[in-house]
Parts: sequence; C-alpha cells; structure tokens
Amino acid sequence: MAKVLIVDDSLRRSCRLAAAMSEWGHHVRFACDRASAVSAAADFRPDAVLVGSVPGGCPAGVLRAAPGLARALLVALEGEGGPPHAGFDLLLRDLVCQPSLRRALERLGP
Repeated sequence: MAKVLIVDDSLRRSCRLAAAMSEWGHHVRFACDRASAVSAAADFRPDAVLVGSVPGGCPAGVLRAAPGLARALLVALEGEGGPPHAGFDLLLRDLVCQPSLRRALERLGP
C-alpha cells in the first residue's frame, strides 16, 4: 500500500484518480497547486506524486527538492494543461494508462 499525493486543479480528475488509488488499497491526499503540493508532501511523505494540470506548473525539480519527495515516484499526467514531462519517472498520456500506473505503484512495495 502506497501513499499517493494527487496534484491537479481539476477536482473531477482528482476524484477519478483517488477512486482508483483507493480501490487499489493506497492512501490518497490532494493538492491543487504547487505550494499546497510542497506543503502536503512535507506532512504526508508520499511514495508517489501524480501531477496533472496545475496553475503555474509543478516541475519535477521543484518536487524533488521538497522535503519528503527526493525518492518519490513522480508521475506526469499529460493532457490539457498537463506538465512538461522532463524529470518525471513516468508519463501517462491519459487515464486509459491506469494499468501502467498500477504496476508502477505495486513496485513501490508495502
């Protein structure tokens, strides 16, 4: 079971992802912008961060420098307004790629 932080300004997409993560047995928290993502990461210490559309962007370098995220799996959710994928561990072009995400999260271990 992994701790997953979802960073996205779309409540609809965040809820869909959270439902899948919960169904797979993972603990989920949300953030809607870069500042709240860094704050949540320091408190939650996630194993993985899923980054979708965020005002001002949320570059991998900023996330890696945040306390608790140096070794986290960073997943870019590409789509309308999604982040550039440089520095992310995994790029998902859409939610149809959920099997790839599930396998990546399973590799994180218990």
